[in-house]
Amino acid sequence: MERPANSRLLGIDFGGTKMAIGVGDTDGRLLVSERLPTNAEQGAQQALTRALDRARDLAEQTGGTIVAAGIASPGIVHDDGIELAPNVPGWERLRLADAVRAHLNVAHVRVVNDLKAAAHAELRLGALRDADPGLVVGLGTGVAAAVTVNGEVLPGRHGASGEIAYGLTDLSWPPRLEPMLEATFSGRALDELAQRLGVDGRA
Repeated sequence: MERPANSRLLGIDFGGTKMAIGVGDTDGRLLVSERLPTNAEQGAQQALTRALDRARDLAEQTGGTIVAAGIASPGIVHDDGIELAPNVPGWERLRLADAVRAHLNVAHVRVVNDLKAAAHAELRLGALRDADPGLVVGLGTGVAAAVTVNGEVLPGRHGASGEIAYGLTDLSWPPRLEPMLEATFSGRALDELAQRLGVDGRA
């Protein structure tokens, strides 16, 4: 099938705090990008709809048509939902690939975990090109990691490798659900600590 003239590639990185949207050409050049607040407290559907509407607008600004989309999401991505993505209410019930196909009329859509997507990019273009094994750690609304071995990103038996947010951070017995690593070491937790200490967390 012949590609439309001015074909565009879409990338969206969904997070608990922000959504990053980029539209590029088929040579991989980024043409336009934008960040939107997730507004997580308002639920998953509004975040998804706003991001996809804006993605369509950005593609139209470039005079092109989206022919393929790559989506990065927190949690463990399945065809029928997403596990371990509690920071946006309702996110775990989304069928992201289906939603993107339907909303943007795009046949080619790939949805992967956000840190695993970052690790793939680092293996191909960045700091992990000569590193084996490699590790990518993300401190955002939550905290997660991705591990690479022999130039491949490890998925884990159930797709959950690198999901370290729920690791316990003390030695109490029997173990408690709190404190978890995400509660003490995520980007959100560090911002809250900076506020309590009265320092600028951006410094």
